Amino acid sequence: MTEMIGEDSRTASLFAAGAQVSGAPLHGHNKPPTGAYSLMSFRGNRDDTIPYAASAESPVIKAKVATGEAGVRPPNGTAVSADGFYYVVEREVMAVWAKAGHCLNPAGIPFDPYGVGVWGKPIGLNCTVYGPCAEGTGLVSCLFRGKHHMPWNDCEGKGGCLDPQSWKNHTTAQENRVFAHNVFNRVAFNFMLAHPKLNLASD
Repeated sequence: MTEMIGEDSRTASLFAAGAQVSGAPLHGHNKPPTGAYSLMSFRGNRDDTIPYAASAESPVIKAKVATGEAGVRPPNGTAVSADGFYYVVEREVMAVWAKAGHCLNPAGIPFDPYGVGVWGKPIGLNCTVYGPCAEGTGLVSCLFRGKHHMPWNDCEGKGGCLDPQSWKNHTTAQENRVFAHNVFNRVAFNFMLAHPKLNLASD
């Protein structure tokens, strides 16, 4: 839905930016943005629910793809989810958006969105920036160590668990949770602040 806001002219004219987590378009729906809309994407490197690339597919799916079992033959530029859906890989999504947005770095360059702080290092966060893009928009793709869950979790994504080593300066589970949410929100919100809507639609 976060990407679809930028793909639909009715919403792209209203919203400036979005930050999506663990999402990707299904095969046949990798559409470019229709207006000035910035996107920041967070993907888990072991997410087999919506894989960012074929390398994140479940072992069962990988075996089926390798043997062609049950007709599993992914279209080019897609990865197969654990339940058999074809999702467009992150690389292809970024390529379509970078081209449509006339981004300065269509191949992407690495960058650190939050210094070397406690949040980035424990979860293996790696980000790629494709902008600056046209009309003051931006495009960023981040990969973290994890599965189909929020990026502050350094775990298998069950029950919203948190890695205690990542938050050892906090004493209670609630403090950990608040701190984790706060850091993630700052990263996403700072991206949005840096990419405001320059030309608001008027009646």
